[in-house]
Amino acid sequence: MDHAHGMITAAEVNDRAEDSGQLTPMLERTKENCGRGPAEASADSQYNTGPELAALETMGVKGFVPDCGKESACPRTDTPAAQALAAAQAGAELTDEQWAALPKDGEGRIVKEAFRHDAPADVYRCPMGAVLTFVRNRQDQKNWGVAVRAQYGGGAACATCPRATMCCTNPRQGRIISRDQYEQHRERMRARMKSEEGRSRYRLRRQTVEPRFGYIKRGLGIRRFMRRGMEKVRTEWSVICAVVNLGILVRHWPEVVKVLQ
Repeated sequence: MDHAHGMITAAEVNDRAEDSGQLTPMLERTKENCGRGPAEASADSQYNTGPELAALETMGVKGFVPDCGKESACPRTDTPAAQALAAAQAGAELTDEQWAALPKDGEGRIVKEAFRHDAPADVYRCPMGAVLTFVRNRQDQKNWGVAVRAQYGGGAACATCPRATMCCTNPRQGRIISRDQYEQHRERMRARMKSEEGRSRYRLRRQTVEPRFGYIKRGLGIRRFMRRGMEKVRTEWSVICAVVNLGILVRHWPEVVKVLQ
């Protein structure tokens, strides 16, 4: 859907439960339908996968997509947790209050984002200043493909660290940080989403995509498909989207006439 008038530029139907892998195909469809692709695009967090972020950069599309698994909203930078993470990423010495504010993962450990990646040295630095060096490579099968993970650890420093219980499940074994082949793309997207530009551009979804779904459900009264079978449903959805677009064209008819002339 375009931002200027809310025209639906591409539409598709599938029976997949997840959104991963469906962003760039829609951008390609938009290019086919409109003659050119968008300069930028936003989508909710479930569209955020490594291959998709890499594809956006290859296509030259500036993306605005929150971290996968996180709330599909602009990340706030004024919360104690966000400020503590920013201080950790800057390499500052954290106060007790900042340590307490660092967000935790599902295992109760401070999140990976509190660790800084030193690209030239290819190491991670923890909030206490310890260096996590390369340990091994691992591969994991994800729904988007194979993740090739470089793992970094610093067991000796973790064993004697006064903050180890906040960071490690087992301080003697130490903390392991994984970095797959798409992490650099996630870092760039994460930084963009924290910027003022990222927050302002992503907020546009409130007045473009989401209201169109509301209009289709409430305005047109369409809450379920009437036909069965993927091809029939796809045709039905195409007709619905065409009706929405025709309504927009009628409302902007003087502008349409100028273009046609």
